[in-house]
Amino acid sequence: MEYNDFKSMPVIHGGYNLKEDLESFLSNGLRVKSTSNITNVDRLVQKENCVFFRYGQFCTYGNGEILIVDPQVVVDKQTKIFEQDVEGVYNEIRKYLLNPSYRVQQYTKNLPAVRREFIDIFQGQDVNRFLESAWFVNYLKSYSTDWSSLVTTFVSKFKNSSATLCDFFNRHPFDLEWNINEEICIPESVEPKYILAYWDKTNFYKFRDGIASETQQMLRVMERCLAKNVVSN
Repeated sequence: MEYNDFKSMPVIHGGYNLKEDLESFLSNGLRVKSTSNITNVDRLVQKENCVFFRYGQFCTYGNGEILIVDPQVVVDKQTKIFEQDVEGVYNEIRKYLLNPSYRVQQYTKNLPAVRREFIDIFQGQDVNRFLESAWFVNYLKSYSTDWSSLVTTFVSKFKNSSATLCDFFNRHPFDLEWNINEEICIPESVEPKYILAYWDKTNFYKFRDGIASETQQMLRVMERCLAKNVVSN
């Protein structure tokens, strides 16, 4: 697996009961959900008007029900990418500040700096106020990256592991071998032309070919891995 292989890999959108809205997705595309689903963290890092995607994580993303989308959308849109789920980072840091003996997930970084800032500026008091501070917002934004860097990271980790592509697609967000729980944030909407396929946890429905031939090859690999999951379960 080389850089261009990963770069041509479709991204996935996970969710609950996607099948109920499938016709709408294919006619109108994927759009930002209601504001009731927007969290405070989304607002802090300015990703509240985005549709979210990841690489792989077939079994854990959403409810295992996924839309498979052409990676060209990442290039065509003003995409924001975070190397970790910043909502998860926020929650882990909050637990840590409330209880310093809490064992934080490995994907967080610079914990001593976070703790030091909390004590120096807020005297170790008022966790919620600290988590709204400009310093902490910048800390969350430090998890941002770009597509090229994200792909490069995955290629490096893949080459240094014994994983197969199916292992990669089925990776768990807390698997230390990968230690990446990325968020790919597409602003506003994703047009129907980018939606390649749908998986309902049992069946694979293909709607169109990938824009690039390499993406089409990856789509076939995804289909085989998903079918293998059904057999193994």
